[in-house]
Amino acid sequence: MRTITGYFVFWLAFASVFCSFPFNAEAGDVIINGMSFGPTYYGSFEKSFASAGLDDAEMTSISFPGVLETAPIAQWIPLAGPTTAYCTGTAVSPTAAKGYLCLYESVSSNIGGRLIATASSYTLGTDKTGVILYISAAAAGPTRVIGRWALTP
Repeated sequence: MRTITGYFVFWLAFASVFCSFPFNAEAGDVIINGMSFGPTYYGSFEKSFASAGLDDAEMTSISFPGVLETAPIAQWIPLAGPTTAYCTGTAVSPTAAKGYLCLYESVSSNIGGRLIATASSYTLGTDKTGVILYISAAAAGPTRVIGRWALTP
């Protein structure tokens, strides 16, 4: 990969001010507030089921748009939050820092637990090709989670 080094310069039209700051980034990266974000991929997830009771669980999967060089670190942001330093977005506008997969809920009903597992071995964590999302119910009844994800390899 080619690294770009230089100064990022922009003009704030509303304030008539020019700003610049040094940066180091990979070719194709986006620079926001001095932080480097590579190309970001987006998608959505959904799982609905009728739970028979507490801890009844089902799963769904997310496939990445190719094989990544390294498995990302995953963080799941529940509907009520909070966000993290690496996942600062929302379900409406998902973001992910470089090396992260961020899952943002937009609908959550009767959810007791959330787990992210590897697609290859079903152990906690992530793979280079995707993840399995496990959702467990808090009680018997309709259980549903909907959201969007962002991945910045």
